[in-house]
Amino acid sequence: MRASSASARWRISWRVSDEVGDHDRAGVGDDPPAGVGRPETPTGSLRADLPVGSFVCPDDFVALHLGLSLSDGHGGERVPGFDPEWRSRVVAAWARVPEPPLVDGGVYWQAIGPRFETPAEIRMIATHADVIGMTAASECILAGEMETPYAVVCVVDNLANGIAAEPLSVAEFEAGKERNRALLTSAIDAVAADLGGTG
Repeated sequence: MRASSASARWRISWRVSDEVGDHDRAGVGDDPPAGVGRPETPTGSLRADLPVGSFVCPDDFVALHLGLSLSDGHGGERVPGFDPEWRSRVVAAWARVPEPPLVDGGVYWQAIGPRFETPAEIRMIATHADVIGMTAASECILAGEMETPYAVVCVVDNLANGIAAEPLSVAEFEAGKERNRALLTSAIDAVAADLGGTG
């Protein structure tokens, strides 16, 4: 089936809220729900060699604390993961965008939030993952239950607390998001148009 550009944008991950719960149940599907229209998948980098401004398409995630399911009974017993075919199409489409380059692969760690992690927590997490955020694993799990192919492009807005020489601040996080916004919007529009024109 030919995907629309709007559908393609949503299925790459079209996320504003960092909340986990009923909003996630309502917020996953082929088309973006009302009120979710800004392209932003903020993440922290767990590696010094993955600086602010990096774009990453992870191929696996860790979310040990999640017990999300669309079903109140049986129905959530499934093997989760980013959809390999859809993810490959996203990576291929991104490769045709002049900039920014996309890192193909990596592990996404979903944290509970909304607070940032302590340096000790980051030291533990960084041995198992490359980027950290609060939403993508939830979306991926629920999208899988809906049989909706799902992939995510993560934007590194900050180095996780303890990775840089100086402690992380909220101001630094907000500044990183602002610097990345124009580049992200331009790239995601081009990728979505590409994906929306493919079968």
